[in-house]
Amino acid sequence: MSNKDVESCLYATGDHGIMHIGENLKNIRKKMKMSQKELAEASGISSAQISRIEKGDQKNPQLETVVSLATNLGVSLEELVFGEKSPNEINYLMKAVDEMETEEKEFIKRLIKTCVITSQSKRLE
Repeated sequence: MSNKDVESCLYATGDHGIMHIGENLKNIRKKMKMSQKELAEASGISSAQISRIEKGDQKNPQLETVVSLATNLGVSLEELVFGEKSPNEINYLMKAVDEMETEEKEFIKRLIKTCVITSQSKRLE
């Protein structure tokens, strides 16, 4: 799986009943009572790009874009990307991974194992 595939896993959740970043962005923006134009001015992201993200036409925005939007909306990256605040993030992730293709699931499993082994080895030092 390439880096581009990993980015896709992070930013596009698909159409499996899980909200994607565009829906999250729109809901948070409206909750904050901000127009696309106001968010564009605050974040430096064009209102056209914000519109494309919200409509789902752009499902994989660059990390810099996501960071700027989250910062200017006053939410965490997790809340913007996953639609949930950090304490519930694991529930979202479990559901999202469960609905992935087998190859993607195996990649995530190897990634998690590597992280766990690295963390445990640091504690032993």
